Amino acid sequence: MQKTLRFAFYKTLPIMISYFFVATAFGLLMRQAGWDFSWALAISVFLYTGALQFVLVSFLSSGAPILTVFITALFLSSRQVFYRISFLNSFRKAGRTKPYLIHIMTDETYALFSSIRDYPEGVEPVRAQLTMGTLAHLSWILGTMAGCFAGDFIPSSIKGIDFALTALFVTIVLDQWKNADNRLPAMIGASLSLLFLCILGPERFLLPSLLASCFLLSIYGKRNPPMPPHKRRFRMSKSSALIALSLCILVTYFWRSLPFLALRGKKLSPSLSRLGELLPPSIMAILLIYSTRSIVTGGASLRLSLIAGCLFTALIHLWKKNTILSVLAGTLLYVALRNLL
Repeated sequence: MQKTLRFAFYKTLPIMISYFFVATAFGLLMRQAGWDFSWALAISVFLYTGALQFVLVSFLSSGAPILTVFITALFLSSRQVFYRISFLNSFRKAGRTKPYLIHIMTDETYALFSSIRDYPEGVEPVRAQLTMGTLAHLSWILGTMAGCFAGDFIPSSIKGIDFALTALFVTIVLDQWKNADNRLPAMIGASLSLLFLCILGPERFLLPSLLASCFLLSIYGKRNPPMPPHKRRFRMSKSSALIALSLCILVTYFWRSLPFLALRGKKLSPSLSRLGELLPPSIMAILLIYSTRSIVTGGASLRLSLIAGCLFTALIHLWKKNTILSVLAGTLLYVALRNLL
């Protein structure tokens, strides 16, 4: 158990650091929007999906219609389906912890799980994944609490803390590219996301990119068998806010658990198993472009900061091959540039 915990802690530390600061920003926004600690904590515990949480803050504050909240949650969380395909087989061994393991697989924990090709002797993969996911979830909850409790003492005007997640994606994409036997999935994911980004814009390209990538890789997988292994006044009432939050939680968990529900008790076909092997590098390439999409719409200072931060993160990672160091170095440079330029 101690060996698994040490392994999980070391692997998850970059995500924990990133999550803590991003969740702190979320807690501050909730506090500034006039919602107390219990609301922020409930959202981070039961919803636990960064992008939707930040959108939900604006919905709760602006009194958005419940239907708008529902449709937004439906589309923002739909990408969760694709992440689970790669773990349909391994999660069957999770037993009673499976529902929670499904819940805690976010963009970043999916990236972490898919980046680990071999586990050390004595470290059981599912138990390690559960531990890594739990540590990430706890850091998100603690960051939310810190943001709520700190209130006005933490300056919310500091820009660029959320770049830590982008820097993490850079390091994972680099590692997957270097270690991959087949680099075509990553190239497909990157190419499709760039294409749809140019056609549909930064707010609508993610889901079409995932769908198209999944479609093309399913065809490719069938034709290419796997290689041998190696305080503001509320504008939404509390009852409406509770309905909105409940809908977001239900919709998000529905998408997260859909592959497991659809294939419960069934043996995976070779084509679906092959698709699960091919998807991770493709999805990671798409997520990297998604996290840097503001290059298209941002000003010159934002573009320069993003490009410099990504390049610096990549260079440090290629040099030192240390994820924690790379994420911290890239984030510090990005934060400095965003606040100086």
